[in-house]
Amino acid sequence: MKIHCNEEKGQKFIKDIEQKKFLFSFVISYTETCEIPGITVAGADADFIKFTPPADAEFLHYGSCKSIDMIPMTPDGKPTPALLTKAALESASIPQVIINAGSKISPKLPYF
Repeated sequence: MKIHCNEEKGQKFIKDIEQKKFLFSFVISYTETCEIPGITVAGADADFIKFTPPADAEFLHYGSCKSIDMIPMTPDGKPTPALLTKAALESASIPQVIINAGSKISPKLPYF
């Protein structure tokens, strides 16, 4: 691992977190603000925006989506950042918890 900038602080940070346990909290929600045209690219189109939070949560939990048939995509076909999140969590063996803070559609999985 290469530390950029302040090497002493970087080494201290690594030492401090080396034996720590982590938990990833994924908080999902929905707001009507996302319905304003052009404000978000979360969802292939306006109808899919409401499915993005639960589908991302389901993908992180199961490795596939239950609310929709595929992973969420942007209007121009880019896949959800949940792909990278899942890979990072799995590679670091970090457990996760899903918190539904007002999603328009509830995810099909255990959540708080």
